Amino acid sequence: MHVDLWLERQQLVLKNEVTEGFGRVEIWIISIAALALVLLRAIDFLWALPILALGIGRSCYLDQQCKKRLARIAEIDAMIEPAAQKSHIWGGRSASRKACQLSLSGALIRPPPRLTGL
Repeated sequence: MHVDLWLERQQLVLKNEVTEGFGRVEIWIISIAALALVLLRAIDFLWALPILALGIGRSCYLDQQCKKRLARIAEIDAMIEPAAQKSHIWGGRSASRKACQLSLSGALIRPPPRLTGL
């Protein structure tokens, strides 16, 4: 069960990253395309308004989806954290979490400093 929650959390984080990244690019492309058509006088500004409204609506929708996922991630974190503290306590944190933090900070892969000038 603990692994399932961790996998669900990772999937939600990935979906948020993709949604935030590609969603913003999508909205910018739609908005720039509509404004470019107006500037080129291919369409009137009144015809561009629904396209711009679509971009704004899509942006709001994607923002809501991201907020829902972040709320679910917070719930999962609240469920996982007590379980991690109960098992494999090592300095107040689980051993795997401490190792992950060390590897992310580069402490495990960084070579020791050289002593020069001796």
